[in-house]
Formats: sequence, C-alpha cells, structure tokens
Amino acid sequence: MFNLLPCIFNKKTISNIKETKDYIVINKDFENNECIICLEPMVINDKVKILECGHMYHYDCINKWIEKKGEINCPLCSK
Repeated sequence: MFNLLPCIFNKKTISNIKETKDYIVINKDFENNECIICLEPMVINDKVKILECGHMYHYDCINKWIEKKGEINCPLCSK
C-alpha cells in the first residue's frame, strides 16, 4: 500500500477532517489500494481512517488493531 494522503487531500482539508471526525468516506476509486490489515480493496463509500503518518486503513480494521495493541501505531511503519 502506498500513501494516498497527498493525492486525495490538501493539508487544509485534512485538518478540517480531523477536527470534525476521525474517519473519511472514500469518494474516488484508486488502483492497487488495499487495507493491509484485511487485504481487501478500499472502494468508493468505504469508511477509512488516515493515521498521522499518512497511511490509510479501513476504519473498522484500524480501530480493532489499535484496540488489540493498546496504542495508536501504524501497522505499516510503526509510527
């Protein structure tokens, strides 16, 4: 998986999203974009969460990961 954050949003949009909710709903299709936790593709209307490092995961997948680990750390880069 690659970091889609710069491709989808500018910094102003991201800060507005973080202030209002902790997830976004995908409104674009991207090739080769899958959640590395469940290995399923992220498609239009999926609820996703972007961590501070910029990596994106399905909202439910990353929340379960965080709950299991007991801390917020990225499964991909450990930040």
